[in-house]
Amino acid sequence: MALWTDVADPHRTFETVVSRLALTDLVIRYAICAFSARHYYRCGGSDAASEDGDSTALAYQNLCLNFLIPSMSDSSRISPSVLTAVALLRQNEEMDEQDNRFHLEGTSRILNTVPEFAALGGVGEAACWLSLREDIYISLTTQTPIKANIDCFLNSPSIRRSDDYSWASQSILNLAYLLKRAFSEPLNLSDLAHSRNEIEDWDLHRPSTYYPFQHRPRSRQEGRCFPEIWMLLPHHAVGLQYHHISHTLLSAVGSSGGDEGETCPRARPYPTSVVHTYRTLAESRARERQIKYHLYAVLGLATSNPRAENTWFTARHCLAVWGAYFRHPADHHAVLEFLEIWRRRSGWRTSDLVDSLRQHWSEHDEE
Repeated sequence: MALWTDVADPHRTFETVVSRLALTDLVIRYAICAFSARHYYRCGGSDAASEDGDSTALAYQNLCLNFLIPSMSDSSRISPSVLTAVALLRQNEEMDEQDNRFHLEGTSRILNTVPEFAALGGVGEAACWLSLREDIYISLTTQTPIKANIDCFLNSPSIRRSDDYSWASQSILNLAYLLKRAFSEPLNLSDLAHSRNEIEDWDLHRPSTYYPFQHRPRSRQEGRCFPEIWMLLPHHAVGLQYHHISHTLLSAVGSSGGDEGETCPRARPYPTSVVHTYRTLAESRARERQIKYHLYAVLGLATSNPRAENTWFTARHCLAVWGAYFRHPADHHAVLEFLEIWRRRSGWRTSDLVDSLRQHWSEHDEE
């Protein structure tokens, strides 16, 4: 689990601290057991094992909730351990294809109630970053604004220390702000332009460690549908992948700057005008090429850096949003193979996403 949670944390807080806290802190222990049971049994392969894991996970979750509910009802009792447990239960909840997001509401409420956790360092800060990434997942896949207060992350040690890891944290925060601005109603073009400037500034000033040390372009003729993008360490892969996701989203919403304070209805990834001029069609095709370029990079970063397991999560989420843009049968096969490998490795169920993608692809074939 720590490979998923400590993605940009040089202290590896979940691996080294949270695991130790679980020996004495029951709320954290039961949250870890709930997640671990589901993951362990689902990776076992059989449906019977998966059902056993779900029932065991539910039993541990209920034990955890017996401690959490009194704390959540009294803000003075909310501690970093409480936020950590809710964030871990949210990871457990994410593994279901029918995501009720109960624990996402919990983490968002804690971040909005006790934003200082993000600036305190230690377990509280690590749990805040995990909660933010969980919020990013839902915002991206539902195209709704980030719910949590993200301004508190500007004072986070992960940002202020300005070391190699902080570039990955800044890339994550850039995407969070972009999601908040891109899906707000009404869309403020100057805010969107501000996000574009932040993302371009990260690209311009990133250190050499955030450039691939090996890159092979994708080639269907050579059986390589995704590019090979080898990064030095997992957090470099994470930072660059979030950067490509930000560019994908910018291409999808069609940001083009704007005057100060200018607003308009939220941009949509697909044009809705009845009359399409040649220019409109050309712009739409150019936007699709940009989206696919960055989506290929998102997938390539995941498949090229197996130690950066978090990149597989984010690649899966991007496929849920933009996977329909892939038109070539070879790409379809590569995407389905990617999702199957991830299902076996993570325990995440992917059948609904696979069915949805196949439906989109078949509609394109019919056209």
